[in-house]
Amino acid sequence: MNSREGGGPAPEPEGTQLKELFDNEIALERNRRTRRFIVIGLLSFFLVMGLYGIFLGILPQHPPVSETIQPQFTPSPETPQPSFTPYQDMAQPTSADQTSIKELPGVINGKANPGFPYWPSGTITYWFDPDYPCSVGKTGNFLRAFKIINDRTDGLVSFQKSSDGVLSISCHDSLGAMGAAGWSSPWLSPSGSIHNATISVYRLPPGTYECDSYPTLEMHELLHVLGFENTASQGNVMYPGTAEGSPNPCGELDAGIVNCLKNIYSNGKKGQSCSGIPHK
Repeated sequence: MNSREGGGPAPEPEGTQLKELFDNEIALERNRRTRRFIVIGLLSFFLVMGLYGIFLGILPQHPPVSETIQPQFTPSPETPQPSFTPYQDMAQPTSADQTSIKELPGVINGKANPGFPYWPSGTITYWFDPDYPCSVGKTGNFLRAFKIINDRTDGLVSFQKSSDGVLSISCHDSLGAMGAAGWSSPWLSPSGSIHNATISVYRLPPGTYECDSYPTLEMHELLHVLGFENTASQGNVMYPGTAEGSPNPCGELDAGIVNCLKNIYSNGKKGQSCSGIPHK
């Protein structure tokens, strides 16, 4: 019978140690495989979900269609009212038969030529030439002259600002030819119809002065544009030099010219004959 000195435990046989090491190795390997399966499973799950998301993203998207579609429309007013301003900050008076009158401008008693120069329409479009701008005072004088003619003719003759107007107005710092402070050039057809016109305003000659209570110079040039010529009657707005230092530089629009304009642009229904009034 074998025994050890000192009473210590007997050593384990060598085969038992090898078996324990083998079992431990097998357990470690099983743990590693389990972790690998978990990692591979998770990766596979995320990969499958990612592919599914891509698949859904490439599918055509159709917005839901409402079962009942209500028609969309904006009701229009039954009787639209046209409106315009013939000149800046100034209202145009209205006339009961103004629209019907302006449908046949310049035609008196069925004749195409009323015997006096006329515009095809009682509404004359104008623009201020930006290359030769007028001062605030000159611009205001033209607007005042527009309003006076408009009001005195009961709206039969009016002026409307437009970028492509038939009347061009310019102002210059230089002296005009022969000392003139203004110059107008209406262009007439053989039948007497006026198609377009220009007005050029110049600096007053030395020693002369302009009416400061009435737009006489501007009115004088506008009446040239409407077909009127100079008159020998002093005090008449069409007296030559009216606004250039004459004894009476403040000539105003007289009743004869007003009645002539009414007669032309009402087709003879208003005003009086233009007989005896100088014209182009």
